[in-house]
Amino acid sequence: MLFYVLLFLGIISLWWHWKARDRMKVTNLTGKYIFITGCDTGFGNMAAKIFDKKGFRVFASCLTETGAKELKAVTSKQLQTVLLDVRDSDSVKKAAAWVKAEVQSEGLWGLVNNAGILGPSAPTDWLDIEHFREPIEVNLIGLINVTINMLPLIKKAKGRIVNVSSVGGRLAFSGGGYFPSKFGVEGFNDSLRRDMKAFGVKVCCIQPGLFKTALTNPTQIMKEKEVIWNKLSPDIKKQYGEEYFWKDAAKKEKLSKICLNKDISPVVQCMEHALTSLHPRTHYVVGQDAKLFWNPLSRMPAVIQDFLLLRNRVGLAASHAKLGQPLCSDTGDNWRRQLMSTWRYRLSLQMSPQNLSLSDSLHIAILASILSLLIYWLIRDSHRVRNLSGKHVFVTDCDTGLGKSLAKWLDKRGFCVIAACATEKGGRELWSCSSLSLKTVNLNLADSTSIARAVVFVTAETAGKGLFGLVSNAEGTALVAPTDWLRIEDFHAVLDVSLLGLIEITLKLLPLLKKAEGRVVNLINAKGLTAFLGGGYSLSKWGMEAFSDILRIEMQHFGVKVSIVEHGFLKAAVVNSDAIERDLLRLWNRLTPEIRDSYGEKYFVEYIKAQRSSVKRLCDSDISKVIKCMEHALIAKYPRTRYRAGWDAKFFWLFLSYAPSCLSDRLLCMMFPAPAASGRSVPGVLINI
Repeated sequence: MLFYVLLFLGIISLWWHWKARDRMKVTNLTGKYIFITGCDTGFGNMAAKIFDKKGFRVFASCLTETGAKELKAVTSKQLQTVLLDVRDSDSVKKAAAWVKAEVQSEGLWGLVNNAGILGPSAPTDWLDIEHFREPIEVNLIGLINVTINMLPLIKKAKGRIVNVSSVGGRLAFSGGGYFPSKFGVEGFNDSLRRDMKAFGVKVCCIQPGLFKTALTNPTQIMKEKEVIWNKLSPDIKKQYGEEYFWKDAAKKEKLSKICLNKDISPVVQCMEHALTSLHPRTHYVVGQDAKLFWNPLSRMPAVIQDFLLLRNRVGLAASHAKLGQPLCSDTGDNWRRQLMSTWRYRLSLQMSPQNLSLSDSLHIAILASILSLLIYWLIRDSHRVRNLSGKHVFVTDCDTGLGKSLAKWLDKRGFCVIAACATEKGGRELWSCSSLSLKTVNLNLADSTSIARAVVFVTAETAGKGLFGLVSNAEGTALVAPTDWLRIEDFHAVLDVSLLGLIEITLKLLPLLKKAEGRVVNLINAKGLTAFLGGGYSLSKWGMEAFSDILRIEMQHFGVKVSIVEHGFLKAAVVNSDAIERDLLRLWNRLTPEIRDSYGEKYFVEYIKAQRSSVKRLCDSDISKVIKCMEHALIAKYPRTRYRAGWDAKFFWLFLSYAPSCLSDRLLCMMFPAPAASGRSVPGVLINI
């Protein structure tokens, strides 16, 4: 009894300490400078008005002159407005230069990245790449661009960065570019928070639920959706059914009435807390729907997420027949029935009152149920698709590494492999060591014309049979370094290939995949679980997680199965340490003296040393575990939604992704060298990137 009393008192003490710490405020904030994006309407507009009344010197950026004039008319003379289009790098640079001239040596206390758009929200096979590109350029790339340009001013003031994300940054439940962009914002926020901790800059993320703003105007959303519906081909309209559009509109209206929060002030209150609290939270979940439904659901297994989200979707005309079909063959059903009947018979004997007490019987029933589920899962997981010989599979990035190894392995298994290579040399080398059935095609994922040519080639090769498998793999070398070492072009170069490029090739090949009721396998490494280094690579993997989740839910009706392979760190090809060091040295040499001094020469030396040792010690040279996962996703009758290959992916990165931010930040910061500005003298141990 004493133990429980002490435990209760300990919990109460921790809660009281947290509440007291949460209420502590920064003093002397009057006159501090704050820059807010997206102030025409919604959260940004209200935040600008409230912070102006509280004595902050607010720089409110608006997209339109009308929005700027209306805001200026209802605020004090201290508030200043500036026109800003976050998609335009020149506009961002001009705004940053103007802010620098205004704040001078004081620096910028707060940056609130609020600007964003929803973009078209519709099933994925209704959309083209431009429907994804615009939300990603505004919500993700624009946010990164503003942050990078304002970062020196924020570091000078040891200020705050507040990124307005969404519950859609944790759980993807509708097609379009909004959810991949918000997943990317979450990844950028996490890596930036860890990068800036040493400099006294605190980075917070706000995750609002569904709030009534111009962004969530149901009339506007349905108008955009209707325009897309009217442009669809007759085949797709037939698959969905003519009544789908209006039934879906009715469901969305009903959902918005239940979930939509009309009062947007709680979001602004969270912004205020993040800017004024001595110890701001890393994440703010805002809205009853976000706290009670979306956030808990984001932490549940995919099978539960899919079940609940599909209940709120309209049935498709093309799916009625398929949904009525049994999930297994007759033999499988008979085997399962025999297994369950055997278990029921044995349980009936065990549970008889003459043999066991009620407590023992309950324990045995629970154990038997768990064991039955385990056996059922193992049997189900072992089922294979028949007659795979001659099926067509398209694999990207086959010049080297995982893509090349998978292409050769599938070729030996009898698949008709179409291997996409970035270079002609890579294609020739692969073709020379494979059978005649393997075909190669040049593909540049950053070029829409190249993607279109590859799709024409695949369409001709499949000859009306459809495409059974698409393996999306983009594991090329990308710049990864502290965020303030990078420029927006460095992020663009990666996101154009590893996110937008992979989305575009998937969209173009969806009709062929639906025809064959095929498979989509997206290869995502540990950076899709935890963003711990700056650069666009982690963000692209977070975005692909969102896109894969949306695609999996939407394509179930058409018999297309979507899987994600999340692997740890692998030596997929010969790691060129010299090339890595050359890239880091190039980044280091282009830094301003101010940034270089803040890190110190010792930091760079320790960074390079850690790179060399990690390449030798931490990279797993056995890539067969990843190949086996990709193979299972293609040939299993019931592929898993997620595969985790490598002990680090299963036991470390997965744990960190669910761990509290305070714990994950502490563990990851221990692995990195400390900048000179932090005052820490002990270098960390870097992981290979």
